[in-house]
Amino acid sequence: VPRCCMGFRRTYFVWPILLLLLVGAALTALLPPAEDQGGVGVLGVLRRATSQKENPAQGRHGDSTEEEQRFTIIIQTYNRTDILLKLLNHYQAVPHLERIIIVWNNVGEQTPLKLWNSLGPHPVPVAFKEQTSNRMRNRLQPFPEIGTEAVLMLDDDTLVSLPDISFAFSVWKQFPDQIVGFVPRKHVSTPAGVYSYGSFELQDPETAGGDK
Repeated sequence: VPRCCMGFRRTYFVWPILLLLLVGAALTALLPPAEDQGGVGVLGVLRRATSQKENPAQGRHGDSTEEEQRFTIIIQTYNRTDILLKLLNHYQAVPHLERIIIVWNNVGEQTPLKLWNSLGPHPVPVAFKEQTSNRMRNRLQPFPEIGTEAVLMLDDDTLVSLPDISFAFSVWKQFPDQIVGFVPRKHVSTPAGVYSYGSFELQDPETAGGDK
């Protein structure tokens, strides 16, 4: 009797083990192969997670997504404070705008920064850069506040619609090595070796084309 009971107990414990092995084999067969996962196994995931912890900047900037791509607006102004405040309020609603830099060419005059800040909190920060001389090329400085690859330079007497700015930014993202804009400008060298900066002027199409 003890032998029969022992045999019954062994059989009773063997069947659940076999059943668990069969279920495990079936689940393993249902798992996708390593090729379907891009060749990344558990070890690869752990290594990638470890590297992101060691270098979090790589994890944030490794993949360039549309949300991460932003741009900076530079506006050079002189004696147009009232219009400038309207422009700043208008451009606060521009998508993907990181910062607005105002090149303040009113030498010796106080910037309207305090007045702008008193109008309430603004989603897009504004930085005023006071200049020591009133020059057109002041806007071309590599300001340390520029933290984006794309920079949009605008005049202080022109208001560009938000859809036009968004469209220009989308075009630039397709051609990041090209200059994208609304009003074309040029710089040419004079016989004296001095560069002249200005806008394009159309010629008579019957005699010539392009700029003068």
